[in-house]
Amino acid sequence: MKYAPVILIVFFLYGTLVANAQASKTEIEIRRLEKAQCDAIVQHDSVALYKLWADDFTVNSPTNDVVKLEAAKYAIRNGFIDYSLFESNLEDIMIFKDMVITMGSETIKPIRNAPMAGQTVNRRYTQVWMKRKGEWKLIARHANIIRP
Repeated sequence: MKYAPVILIVFFLYGTLVANAQASKTEIEIRRLEKAQCDAIVQHDSVALYKLWADDFTVNSPTNDVVKLEAAKYAIRNGFIDYSLFESNLEDIMIFKDMVITMGSETIKPIRNAPMAGQTVNRRYTQVWMKRKGEWKLIARHANIIRP
């Protein structure tokens, strides 16, 4: 019985290591997906972008509208979301069982018919990812413009 405390400590440490490894794996995957989203927008790769978005994807946009998936797709198709630059700085990531919330800042350069074309726009964002059928999907996004 004198080894019982040692055994408990070993199990606790093992459990902590396994949990941290899983969180780290999830963080790496979400960071990859967030970069993929930025790249897909700049490259006009709607196929890649739509694979990231859930069927019930909802955006609280910088234009003060709440839009669903079809409206977001319309904005992509019609050049309202058209950027020569989309850089994201993920500042915080909160990992739960099947949900991840990310927060950070981003810089975009809208072009052509996109609102604020020709300007460099700085924004704050929050995104919510959920694991569905074994894949991480973006279900919600909020972005707001940082005024100078």
